Amino acid sequence: MSWFKKEDTLNPSVINTGVVIKGNVEGDGELNIDGIVDGDVKAEAVIVGLNGKIVGTVKADRVDVYGTLEGKILAQDVFLAETARVIGNIHHASLSMEPGAFVDGDFRHTGKK
Repeated sequence: MSWFKKEDTLNPSVINTGVVIKGNVEGDGELNIDGIVDGDVKAEAVIVGLNGKIVGTVKADRVDVYGTLEGKILAQDVFLAETARVIGNIHHASLSMEPGAFVDGDFRHTGKK
């Protein structure tokens, strides 16, 4: 089940290194975060880059974490790279994790895929 319509998918939006956003971010398509977002994030796909950091809840069909996320993840598919640092609970239908990924929180399988 997708929370977004595929025809609404746009080119990726990027929050680059050095950019700090205080407030919620919502968009269609893919959102690449290499900067800092202090607020909730909602998009079709959210990718937290190596230098990226989110402090808030992330809701997306797919969430890939290479950087830091402090807050809850609500997603169908979650990928945590070896460099990922997640402090918070992860609600997922599918989860994959590389050795070395750090998680301080609970995993909740949603059963929706």
